[in-house]
Amino acid sequence: MDNFCNGTVLRFIRFFFTALAVSAGMLLYTGCSLYPEEEERYKIRLERSETEVAYELVEVTRGDVLLTKRLFAQYQEENGEELAFGLDGRAVEALYVDKGDVVKKGDLLAKLECEDLEDEKAELEYTIKKNRLLKQQAEALLQFDIDRLDEILERYEMSRGDYDTRVGELTKNTGEAIEDYDDAMEIAQIRLSEVKKKLEGCCLYAGMDGTISYVSVTLTSGNNNYVAGNTVIRIVDTSHCLFVMEGEEWKEYPDFFKEGAAVTLTNNAGEIYETTVQAPDEETGELSLELNELDDRLTTGTRLFCIITVDESRDTLKLPPAAIHQAVDGYYVYVSDEGGLKSLRYVDVGLVGDDAVEIKSGLEEGDIVIRR
Repeated sequence: MDNFCNGTVLRFIRFFFTALAVSAGMLLYTGCSLYPEEEERYKIRLERSETEVAYELVEVTRGDVLLTKRLFAQYQEENGEELAFGLDGRAVEALYVDKGDVVKKGDLLAKLECEDLEDEKAELEYTIKKNRLLKQQAEALLQFDIDRLDEILERYEMSRGDYDTRVGELTKNTGEAIEDYDDAMEIAQIRLSEVKKKLEGCCLYAGMDGTISYVSVTLTSGNNNYVAGNTVIRIVDTSHCLFVMEGEEWKEYPDFFKEGAAVTLTNNAGEIYETTVQAPDEETGELSLELNELDDRLTTGTRLFCIITVDESRDTLKLPPAAIHQAVDGYYVYVSDEGGLKSLRYVDVGLVGDDAVEIKSGLEEGDIVIRR
């Protein structure tokens, strides 16, 4: 009995520890599955990165500091004319000029296709001429018949009554024919005037001596959708071309813009145009600058500018504006010594120019300053 009990206890203890081991194994397996191996790829790694701030070193130099201002002027031609066709919807038959060509008053510049109008004009002129000749012929025949009746009357071969009757009939019939001829000529003349006006609208003639400053691209593009009155050619008198100053700011610089003074105009491309100041217009007050030499690169409305020195400081210490910082109590710079050590230094500034600032004190020529 004791052996049986001891064996039963031992089997129970062995079963208990076996079950405990299996449970522990399952728990361990389940715990590992919370962090599967593939999820290791999605862990975020934080790395520290250092960004270097680049600085530029500039030297304190000696030179001129200038403060300037730009004043603008527009190019205008004093005399000119704009030409437009008087008809719509006709193709260009011929273009006889190009931009820059010199023309004389009366020169034919361009022409629209108008063969149909030319044919109608010729037909109307023929109608007028034919009816005029028929009228002259009828008047001549009437006079001939009356003269013949006069001879018969003088020979007493016709009574006065028959003579009067006959002359009356001839005069009436001829008068009616002449009236028809006159009506036909009048109608043809009215239509001829209309056709001639249309023909005038098909041709462009120069109304002045000058230079072609504009030719519409539609004249060379095959476009036939012209609108009567739209400018297609412009002529200018280039013997007297002016730049007109914009606004009235120029009045603040009377010495610069005194009559006869030379003023250089330029553009962002650096092209130079020399001009001479004219007397201000008495009515409008506009100030004009006359171009010294003609230049076909200029077109009406071209804007140029002159540069006026508003203030200057000659032969002074200077730095670029980007090297100077402003604080509540003044201006300062960062100075770099030979060993690369940086230090803050306050400075007194003078004229702030277009591309440099005057240094009155705090730095010496040759000092190295940090510019961001």
